[in-house]
Amino acid sequence: MIRQITDQELRFGRMLYERRSEMEKKAFQLLPISMQKNVVSNYPVAFAEHDYAYFPDFLFAKEKLVIEIDGLQHLRQVEHDRLRDEIFKDNGYVVVRIPAQAVQNPFEFWFHIFCEFAKVERKENRASLSCYIDDLNAMVEQFALTMCDYYIQ
Repeated sequence: MIRQITDQELRFGRMLYERRSEMEKKAFQLLPISMQKNVVSNYPVAFAEHDYAYFPDFLFAKEKLVIEIDGLQHLRQVEHDRLRDEIFKDNGYVVVRIPAQAVQNPFEFWFHIFCEFAKVERKENRASLSCYIDDLNAMVEQFALTMCDYYIQ
C-alpha cells in the first residue's frame, strides 16, 4: 500500500531528476510518445510498510510499471536492487531493468522492454501494458524502415 510522501522525499526526487544521467535522458527519448506522456522520472514512491521512499528512474503510476536504467553503480548494489524490486513486485508493480549500455542501441533497449513485458504474469499488469506494446512495435518498425532506407541510399 502506498503512503503519502514527505516534502523532504519530494525535494530529493526533484534533485535526482535534475541530476539524471545522460543514459536516462536518452532512454526517455527512446520511449514511445504514449509512454513519455505517462511517465514521471525520479518521483518518490513510498510504501506504508517502509519508512523510506524509492525513486525509480521511470515510474508509470497508473500502469504500476517501473523502468530502471542500470549503470555501473548497480554492479555494487545488486542485493539492494533485488530487494527493492521485490518490494515493488509485492505491491503489484512490474519492474523492468535495462543495462545502461543497451540505451546506446535502440533495438537492444526496446528488446529489453519487450522481453520484460512478455514475462508479466498478472492480468491487471498485462492489460495496462498492452497499450504500449503496439506503440513500441510501431517505433521499432519505423526505425527499421529508416535504417533500411539509410543503407539502401
